[in-house]
Amino acid sequence: MPRKLFAPERHDDIFLPHRTLSEEYIRWYDYWLKGIDTGIMDEPPIKLKVEGDGRFRYEYEWPIARTQWKKLYLHEGGKMNFDAPCSPEAPGVLDHEPPLEKPLFPRQVPGCSYLTKPLESDLEVTGPLTLYLSASIDKTDANIVVLLNDVLPDGRRQYITSGAIRMSHRLIGFDEGKPFAPLHDHTRSFPVTPGEVELQVIEMMIISRVFKANHRIEIVLKNFTPSEFNFITFIPAAEPIHYEFHSGKDRESYLLLPVIPQAPPDNWVR
Repeated sequence: MPRKLFAPERHDDIFLPHRTLSEEYIRWYDYWLKGIDTGIMDEPPIKLKVEGDGRFRYEYEWPIARTQWKKLYLHEGGKMNFDAPCSPEAPGVLDHEPPLEKPLFPRQVPGCSYLTKPLESDLEVTGPLTLYLSASIDKTDANIVVLLNDVLPDGRRQYITSGAIRMSHRLIGFDEGKPFAPLHDHTRSFPVTPGEVELQVIEMMIISRVFKANHRIEIVLKNFTPSEFNFITFIPAAEPIHYEFHSGKDRESYLLLPVIPQAPPDNWVR
């Protein structure tokens, strides 16, 4: 039976090593290379570490069968909540300036942010995340990079995950009809019509995290990856680009979250 391990670990960009799964690696290789019965093949097929909680848990399918898919809607004024918009709203705006014209340290590049109120209770999010974003630009193509942060009560931000898309790489459907698994045509570019609002579906890297009570969830939209290693990720556009991110009735934008209700006690690794 296939095995899946998932244990996100805090680190700075691509610097290594990752240590969270070292014990699992050793158990795996001891079993297959040394013939030592470590018990790893007798365990449930999925083992994950829930960040924010700090514990490991077993699961039996992916995505988790008890997932509650919830839409975290973007609203005007940089707000986010689970309430669907019922009227038109003013768009959020981002003006990208080429770094050759306005040099900035990568992490200081401007973005358009959306933030929830402090959470009333703990919220576990485990699985694939997808941003449905109604957007327009004044050019024929652009990057959209989305960053997800956990905002602590004291205002500090902890980066959690990210996703990105080239707007000209068109959505062609979903993997087996799954709304969290968009498919894009990366073989050809189809120019964007300047000023036309189009739905962009942006797949993000999976997470397993408990957002604690009184913390806030934030997404930040940028033109390129704010990292010193942007030469291997999304690089900044060489021309100015004006973005408008739309929300409100008939132009909904939302983050599709895999919310997990309380796990059975026996699933937790003792």
